Amino acid sequence: MPGNLLTASPFPTVLPDIDSVAYQTARRILEDHPVTASMAPMDLSALAQHLANVITDLAAGAA
Repeated sequence: MPGNLLTASPFPTVLPDIDSVAYQTARRILEDHPVTASMAPMDLSALAQHLANVITDLAAGAA
């Protein structure tokens, strides 16, 4: 089996761009949301960066 699906992070490990306004905004929103507030910090960072990337890509596509 390639990994333990019960304990593995559902988000890919991503180095966050902590200077990015999109990342900082996503991170603050996730920290304040009751469902994601209790996530492990590494998972929260990865999810925030993923959301920032998606938002940035969508905004670039709309331009």
